[in-house]
Amino acid sequence: MKIRTKRALRERVNKSLANRRAAGGRQGSAGDRRGTVGEAMVNDILMNRVLTIRQPAPFDRIVDPIQKEQQVKLLAFCALATVLAASQGRALSLDLIDIHALDNRLADPAANFHPQGLGYDTDTDQLLFMQQSSQTIFATSLTGAIESTQAIGFQNTTSVAGDGGDYYFSDYSGNVLGLDLYAYDKATSSASVLSSEVAAYGGYPIDARDGTLYRTEPSTSYGWGDLDTLRVSSIAAPDVILRTTALATTAGIGDLAIDTGRNAVWVLDYSATASIRVFDLLTGSLQETFALGLDGLDAGLTYADDRLYYYNWRSGSGSTLSVYGVTPPTPPTETPLPGTAALLAAALGAAGALRRVAGRGVARQGGAGRA
Repeated sequence: MKIRTKRALRERVNKSLANRRAAGGRQGSAGDRRGTVGEAMVNDILMNRVLTIRQPAPFDRIVDPIQKEQQVKLLAFCALATVLAASQGRALSLDLIDIHALDNRLADPAANFHPQGLGYDTDTDQLLFMQQSSQTIFATSLTGAIESTQAIGFQNTTSVAGDGGDYYFSDYSGNVLGLDLYAYDKATSSASVLSSEVAAYGGYPIDARDGTLYRTEPSTSYGWGDLDTLRVSSIAAPDVILRTTALATTAGIGDLAIDTGRNAVWVLDYSATASIRVFDLLTGSLQETFALGLDGLDAGLTYADDRLYYYNWRSGSGSTLSVYGVTPPTPPTETPLPGTAALLAAALGAAGALRRVAGRGVARQGGAGRA
């Protein structure tokens, strides 16, 4: 592939020769001889005798092992960056994997207005079920089979989470006369006040991940249809709110689940025909809505390892656990990935570097051939 047309090359060299003649007219015959040589070079260029640039050599024709290794690395990086960028650009989807029938102890009929609460224990890889008025935390396998129970002695519990050696739960017993958030030490089987916050009505949903506590604002009624804000604090200092994020929803929050791998929060609407929504954890912007028509009034939601778990409570019997797969899967890294635009830019930059490396190799081979 020629970098310029023959006509353009002729015009460029002729212009250069004319400039030289105008500037060096006093040199007489020596200048004329240089002009004659220059015209001969133009003819050589135009006849493809000198200076043509060819397409980069195919990979199988590269003989320099260092150059070949560089090209392999660049090709691998280009492929990885392109795949990751494409993956980030794909919309999330939920696929129903299974529905598990639950033990009737997870259909406690003694509950009142909001008998729900589903959490995930990051320490034991168990699901945690909380029913209002049952005064018990049930720890189960990821299929909902009960593996242990903890009697906590609190009457109006609404949400539960687990992280490290403790469980955490919200409770609205006593309304404005009672504290709202507690820790339960699994080793000593004892509960203690976690936060000094006191609010009326029906508590709030919570989650805990990697030493961080996530909860909504306190509700202003016995329903959770007015909840739309996420508060973030450390578990060690829960009364020091580090960040408050307004979620772009008017459907309330029946339960929530933190997805640190995607930097997202999954939310179950507080509705009899609820959708599951996913929001950006930092900005609160809505990313996807899944109109599944679920019961969000008497239900719970949690997340673990590219799975969403939905607890559909029924009074007396018939409670179920639905498991949804989340795709595309979380990228296998603990380091946050750059955005799609950055990945595409990196891929294009690597591709350009690959072309330059290949071009230098061809130039060296061409020079050796002329010698």
